Amino acid sequence: MTRRSARKTTEPATNVERLKRGYEAWGRGDLDTTLQFFHPDIEWRNSGVLVDIDREYHGHDGVRQFWRDFRRPFEEVRIEVERYIERGDEVLVYGRFRARGRDGIEVVMTTANVYTFRDGLVVQHESNITDPERWLEEFEKS
Repeated sequence: MTRRSARKTTEPATNVERLKRGYEAWGRGDLDTTLQFFHPDIEWRNSGVLVDIDREYHGHDGVRQFWRDFRRPFEEVRIEVERYIERGDEVLVYGRFRARGRDGIEVVMTTANVYTFRDGLVVQHESNITDPERWLEEFEKS
């Protein structure tokens, strides 16, 4: 078996598996591994309601900037995924965002994120913290 074929057997087979690995890496603080699942030209769109967070970031450098902006006010950040729902090239990730600010304030909110894939890589991310249940309902119906 060649090194290339051995590597292929450990690569995630589905978009949901790719996201699970990406979320595991994100949770460990391993952004480099997370970026392996993102297209170099990814469009990263946020809900637009978080203070000091841009609405959109582009490419790997943009996601790195989002990472810095997003994590800056927090001492601890966790995403607890409750559901993955696949619909064609899209996957909805529904769960809880938990964080403790550097000032000690704890934040808990429900979140939904939709990831769009092309050729096994995420090309677009969009988050919803204002009405995540609506997105969940839409994905469950389709």
